[in-house]
Amino acid sequence: MSDIQIDRTTQIRIGEPPPAFQPGKNLDDFAKKSKALWRAISYARTPVVIRSSAVDAPNTFANFAPLSSDALGFVPITLAVDSADGTWTALPSIPFEFVLTGKGGMAFVSSQHSNHEGISIRLDPDAGQMHLRFALNYSGLNVKQTLEYVSFCQALAQGGELRITGRHPITGGDLLIARGGLPQEAYEGPDVRFVEVLNQLVLIQSKTGVSFTIPEGDISGEEVRTIAATTHILKTGHASYKAEPWVSTSSIEQAKSAIASFERGAPLQTALHFQEQTVVIFGTQVPLGPVTFFCDRTYITEEDMETAKRNIKAANPEGKVSIRLTPFEDCPIEARYINWVPVEESVALRQLPIYKEDSPNTGDIGSASLNTQANEQQQGREQMNALTEPALTEDEREDEFEQYLAAKGVITLPDPSTEDDAEDEWEPVTVTGKPLSEMIIEERR
Repeated sequence: MSDIQIDRTTQIRIGEPPPAFQPGKNLDDFAKKSKALWRAISYARTPVVIRSSAVDAPNTFANFAPLSSDALGFVPITLAVDSADGTWTALPSIPFEFVLTGKGGMAFVSSQHSNHEGISIRLDPDAGQMHLRFALNYSGLNVKQTLEYVSFCQALAQGGELRITGRHPITGGDLLIARGGLPQEAYEGPDVRFVEVLNQLVLIQSKTGVSFTIPEGDISGEEVRTIAATTHILKTGHASYKAEPWVSTSSIEQAKSAIASFERGAPLQTALHFQEQTVVIFGTQVPLGPVTFFCDRTYITEEDMETAKRNIKAANPEGKVSIRLTPFEDCPIEARYINWVPVEESVALRQLPIYKEDSPNTGDIGSASLNTQANEQQQGREQMNALTEPALTEDEREDEFEQYLAAKGVITLPDPSTEDDAEDEWEPVTVTGKPLSEMIIEERR
């Protein structure tokens, strides 16, 4: 946490952060990107047909033709693309129905009751041709499954060899149904931004345990930004927001203390802490956990200061007062999500007093407590000093424990000065007769 100082005026807040600090809505990190990257994403549903020549379909007709479709039922088939760069992309075990098309031709059509509907393979072994037609509808599919389909479509667009494999309808053994070359750029392929968003959604789903399905219609530009921002937070635990004023609600005494701190004239370092932040993706709430927003230079405008003073004067002693804080325009709001930052940074964050005080009993939902800078600095220094002090040796720990027992009255420690004098005056006692070792040896004989 080397980029954030610990000595700050601190706010501890229970509830959701202000709208200005929602991922994707106000992010400096993403504001510099081209607006074209944030436009809505439409995943095409128009049918795509890819023709392949020089098709090898060894004995496929002889293996399947003698059996009726009723006898076969739905045959699990794997479609795989072996790209020129050696990449292998597959859609495994898709249920297909085998259909004879006449004149030695055959087709495999995906189940009309599965999410794979819209895939059909037509083979003409005599002509050495294969037609692959697909028009996938992703809506309602889990994002991980959708990514598998989209990755396969990407591989088809890049070209290579298409291999269709399954099980022998009689023996159940592995069977090469057909294979044929795929021309490069036979079709445009899926939108690369859609592929990126799917990868991000799979990561969010994996890290948070929240499941996502593809919605009907387009993915809006706002959702694209939210997904990208949430992914960045889960990867790094960091976010940077544009400087915007925010309103905090506090008790009368705490508000007076804050007003006194800001009346000194100099801008203050502040931290705005929340026990929980959630983000909404495709209508589903995604928990991000505790978050603290840091700003190096914050002030209260004269107008807001006068308003706060009037509110304090008019409020009941047990009431609440809202105070509007304003960051400098050139001072971004740095956010730290403790559940997602690196381990060493998490350890340092958990030593902050704001995390020591973070409990459900801090206040009402939507309320905040404002602590003075002096108290916060002192607590922060004590916590950080404890982290940086060298570890005690074994002897030092024993001495410390003896001092603790003595303070409790359990033991009495000797006077150090008397003990030193006794050690200086000690002399060995001279005795006559045989040495003790010889006496023991004689006894044993």
